[in-house]
Amino acid sequence: MTLRIPDISNWQRGIDINKVLKGSDGLIVKATEGTNFIDTTCEPWVKAIRKSKKPYGFYHFFRGAGVAEAKFFYQQTKGYFGEGVPILDVEVYCSKEEVEKFVKWIHAKTGVWCWVYTSASFINTYMNDFVKKHCGLWCAGYPSTPTKWTKQKFPYSAYTKGCKLVGWQFTDCLTLANKAIDASIFYITVEEWAKYAAGDNKKSEEPAKKQETTPKKDSSADKKATDVGNKSVIYLAVATLQGQYGVGEERKKKLGSRYDEVQKFINHISRCSVNTLAKEVIQGKYGNGNTREILLGDKYDAVQKKVNEMLS
Repeated sequence: MTLRIPDISNWQRGIDINKVLKGSDGLIVKATEGTNFIDTTCEPWVKAIRKSKKPYGFYHFFRGAGVAEAKFFYQQTKGYFGEGVPILDVEVYCSKEEVEKFVKWIHAKTGVWCWVYTSASFINTYMNDFVKKHCGLWCAGYPSTPTKWTKQKFPYSAYTKGCKLVGWQFTDCLTLANKAIDASIFYITVEEWAKYAAGDNKKSEEPAKKQETTPKKDSSADKKATDVGNKSVIYLAVATLQGQYGVGEERKKKLGSRYDEVQKFINHISRCSVNTLAKEVIQGKYGNGNTREILLGDKYDAVQKKVNEMLS
């Protein structure tokens, strides 16, 4: 059995996601890039995929900083682990060692081995024996560029020795939902996809499906400062604006060494122009959905309007 799976990112913003899902067996979406870019199209598309009950993957575009990027990727996507397959997209020059560090860190944190996406000619440039042994390979290569789903035989076997080939991205111009998009054939079943997503069943530190960037109201008045040490600044800023850390000296005490960082983040938002904030939203600095609305406060509508203008 094979699965017909397209992959999309912010470059396909506005595409009819329901038509994409109707014309395929699942979907792969971009989540993050480097150490500071969050793809704001990811979350709404994942919601649509969940509703369709089809398999999905979520990927990180790698810039070469192994552990730092792994931490950023996990921080933004922890709610997807256990459901979708995490994927490391390796297209720009980096070392094999940094790729290995990335996948090792994610596995240690979640129990899941990422798939690695790269082109056929660069498999041995970016994947060492360790990565080949543990990570599924999603191979890109276009001997032709069909606009429809292909039945061609995978042509790059000579490049994939020692790898666990899971899929082949065979075109970047499949016509779906009236758009030309990337598309792949995966050589696994839905059940096998789910097994890759489940990993070895090691649970991450946060419950599945709960994004750190949308904290619930904390009813405890005695939350210790030590609880904030490993939280992202976005999480802490949202919690602060919700009143979880109080004001004045109480806030200083509860945030401890993170106080200056969080206060600077909140002050930046309050002092910046709508134009600057809109640019930073596009860069992924303020997350999405409810998180973004809380952070931007009474500037939210104006900023969102400017974002839409910039992206139109």
